[in-house]
Amino acid sequence: MQFTGHRRCKQCASEWSYFETGSVSCPECGAIRSTSVGGPEPHTAQHTSLELAPYWEVTDEEVRIESDKIRRAVTEFLSEYGFIKGGDFLALHDEVLAAGELRHAAYRYNTLSDPSEEVEHYLLGLLRAVMGESRPTSPPDVLRQARGRGTADILEQFLRDMRQWTQARAATELMPIRESFRTHLHRIQALEGDVDPVVLSRLIQSARAVQQYIAREDQQSLSKARDHLADIT
Repeated sequence: MQFTGHRRCKQCASEWSYFETGSVSCPECGAIRSTSVGGPEPHTAQHTSLELAPYWEVTDEEVRIESDKIRRAVTEFLSEYGFIKGGDFLALHDEVLAAGELRHAAYRYNTLSDPSEEVEHYLLGLLRAVMGESRPTSPPDVLRQARGRGTADILEQFLRDMRQWTQARAATELMPIRESFRTHLHRIQALEGDVDPVVLSRLIQSARAVQQYIAREDQQSLSKARDHLADIT
């Protein structure tokens, strides 16, 4: 979607950006009547946050993980997440990749009658990664598909926003990359996420190179994006 996010208040003439505040009300006087300043820009990033602290706790006596509530909270968060903010294409952060994986891992965890300590430890690592710590590597076998599915989900959203951005900017040079991404994501989905982690890593590296190209118009980043995709076998 495209929004004219830069506004001028009819009451006090203050200007603000809806893309920054997430509100149609004037931040100075609270009035809701305003006029647009400038033209519309593509925008998919909603003002949303992910709060999971109430659903897990680690003490000397026990580990509490309310996996179903975690999954629902992450699902709601991701339904409003986007990569375009007022025409700017945002970076692909580890926190959102961890959130995508966590949604599937929490569902799988909830189906296990007696989760191992390894599985529990990995899920806790994902919870911490969502809050900004390092994303854990090498998932247990029982959560391998969760990593593939979660990564594919986030890259699918990245791809949708990339399509919207390229259409708005007529950036035809990105179309072959987008089609290559689409092919790889279809394969991951067909395999239900059970793919080599190296494949996921190269797709993430390629997506990040695409974002760098969009942000800086850096031809070297565009070449890197193509190379990472070409390295996938």
